[in-house]
Amino acid sequence: MTEVPENELFEIGIEHLKDVEVFPFHLYVYNPSKKAYNLYLEANIPLTEQKITFIQYIIQRKGKLAISKKQQLTFLEHMELEQSDIPSLKTEEIEEQVTKPNIVIDFDFEDEFIEADKLNNHMRLIQTMREEVLVFSQKMNHTVSLARYFAENLATEDNLINRTVALSYFLAKESDFTDTKSLADIIVASYLFHLGYTQMDMKLSSSPQILMGDRMAHEHKKHLGLSQHLIKKSGINISVRCKKIINEHHERTSGDGYPNSKTKYQIEPLALILGCSSHLIEFSMGKIDGREQMILPLIKLLERGERKPGLEVDFGENLMENLISIVKSEFSEEAA
Repeated sequence: MTEVPENELFEIGIEHLKDVEVFPFHLYVYNPSKKAYNLYLEANIPLTEQKITFIQYIIQRKGKLAISKKQQLTFLEHMELEQSDIPSLKTEEIEEQVTKPNIVIDFDFEDEFIEADKLNNHMRLIQTMREEVLVFSQKMNHTVSLARYFAENLATEDNLINRTVALSYFLAKESDFTDTKSLADIIVASYLFHLGYTQMDMKLSSSPQILMGDRMAHEHKKHLGLSQHLIKKSGINISVRCKKIINEHHERTSGDGYPNSKTKYQIEPLALILGCSSHLIEFSMGKIDGREQMILPLIKLLERGERKPGLEVDFGENLMENLISIVKSEFSEEAA
């Protein structure tokens, strides 16, 4: 059998194969007596009990089971695993965290957000997000590396997408998602979640949403599936959670969202954050009811429990509390 260089593979445990019998990836084994990795089971060939017994035999004698690094994404998605679930894929991340200190930028999000909304200029928020992301380790995983690339090359002007990315990023931090992977997941998701609009009639992405008729509203919802299709077709390597954020950003805790009418804890928390951020930014820029307006009054309506046509509130109690607390100084000043 052809030997495969060790640096082209990553080790897994037999438990990572779960109870699946057929895989869309190859399995390699390290034979300690020959001190070499060889292809053991090709993709789409059943893993029989006899083959499992042989793998167990090899492992008991200090052998190893491995997957090609080229098939890493396929493996993780098919087995429904995260990169952090595989010890051999966590080595670089641990080393990077030990050797690279955190860089803290002096920045008060509450004050900056209020100022940005009053001036209708979010560039300071966008630039600060960009500076913080550019210190992320590129070696952690593909999604983190992509977050850095997007921030460096796209977060250079004040527009709807960059406003959504920045608000999602800082709301995630306010909600205690401060680890690099989580922040990278929501950044990449915020840049890709409306990718489907590129395949639709421009009227669907530019028309105020509450003014759409039933037929147009139905067509508008298709942007979600188109985004998923384009991401899958492109082969872009992003985390499972990042894809969940994109797929679930229109879900609402009440169960009135789409595509699967999920409720409360069934929804990825970062998807609710992206959904809330994009909704507020789109509302402020006239994408919901056709009228541009400040975000602060919208949050005040949420705080008072008042309804406004097109204004959604079902993003979860914790997120709403964090959102309202951001502008608490404004509320107190108004009351005084």
